[in-house]
Amino acid sequence: MKYAVLCKHSADVIEYTVSVLNHLIKINNHELVTPDDADIIAVSVCDITQVEWVDKLKKQYPDKTLMVGGHATIYYKLFGLFADIITLGEGFEVFKCQTIDEIKALPSVWYPNCNKDVLIPSTYIDWSKVPVANVTNKQRYYWGAVGCKNKCKFCLTSWTHPHQKNSKKRIEQVLTKYPNCTIVSNDSDELPARMTQSIMLKDFLKVDLKKYAVYRIGVEFATEETRRKYGKPFTDDMFVQAIERAYQYGVRLKLFCIGGINTIDEWDTLFSKIPTHYERGNIEVKFTNINYEMFTPMVHERNNLDLNNLWNTKKAKTFISKHKERVWALKALPCTSEINCMLKNILIYTTNMSEYKQYKLLKKASAYEIYSYYKNSGILDNVYTETVKIDLKPIRRFGEK
Repeated sequence: MKYAVLCKHSADVIEYTVSVLNHLIKINNHELVTPDDADIIAVSVCDITQVEWVDKLKKQYPDKTLMVGGHATIYYKLFGLFADIITLGEGFEVFKCQTIDEIKALPSVWYPNCNKDVLIPSTYIDWSKVPVANVTNKQRYYWGAVGCKNKCKFCLTSWTHPHQKNSKKRIEQVLTKYPNCTIVSNDSDELPARMTQSIMLKDFLKVDLKKYAVYRIGVEFATEETRRKYGKPFTDDMFVQAIERAYQYGVRLKLFCIGGINTIDEWDTLFSKIPTHYERGNIEVKFTNINYEMFTPMVHERNNLDLNNLWNTKKAKTFISKHKERVWALKALPCTSEINCMLKNILIYTTNMSEYKQYKLLKKASAYEIYSYYKNSGILDNVYTETVKIDLKPIRRFGEK
């Protein structure tokens, strides 16, 4: 078949995603063409807000078969408002198919008016077929693992992808050939140290650190009780130790905090525990806001969204400025607004065209109008988790080490 691939992520993710998809298309004897000449336009989406882009693509190519896959398509009822085919899970089985009818027969595939009561996202990855992708002339990426072994209760990846890993032998071979290759994986503690890496706070306290490197750490919540409840059970003392260790080893930190659950007073209490440091350093703090993802345990708390506890960039800068008087290294990064957070939570539970049109109208509304719709419209009743069967058992293919 003739495929065109479209992707709209950050620049490096685009290059990596397109490289992998193009590789799967070629090794399965399909042809890469322009959208105008394609039998199927394959669209990759990683975030639910990209449904607006898919909407535009369907208007742009009304006579083409639009096949949408990627992390966000677990919300198939939303993307199904515009796509002709939705694929859930990994794409290896999809691209093995030689006809559209074969694709539609897969248990991981939805299409309009299909009679499937339950969808089963594909978990099959042929690790031997995963390419080393050129992101730029000097930067390469290689897929090391999917899913996450930690299972944080707010993380969509943890609850929609089983944890499975590429073999150590293949990763070592790639790193021997391309020493600076980035291994894409949530298992950072098992990989060679690199200049920028995401790492669990508990692992940051025990691994060897590289001077001048950037370590991305999910603090997530302000209190020990909340962190324990949602799957990040480290203590306030451990948080302080991480800050001290960053100073000791001369490394940079990016701390990620989730707003919407804890009060600003609780965040004040946590950051006030950081000892005074007037020396220069670099500790960037990014506040995001909570998403009550349908396919995570957070779905049971979706009615708890509290507008007063959400963050915006101005609020984050004011908060960090206060603590910067004691700790000069602190710096606030821009964050998602209360409005965008609530709109995204509305999209999560949007299942029909009437609700989608209302979502678009709400983009011009005030925060209080959006919050009222979220709380009172009944949209939170649109839970369809029972229509997707996700097997989260860790997967290791026969013969892999």
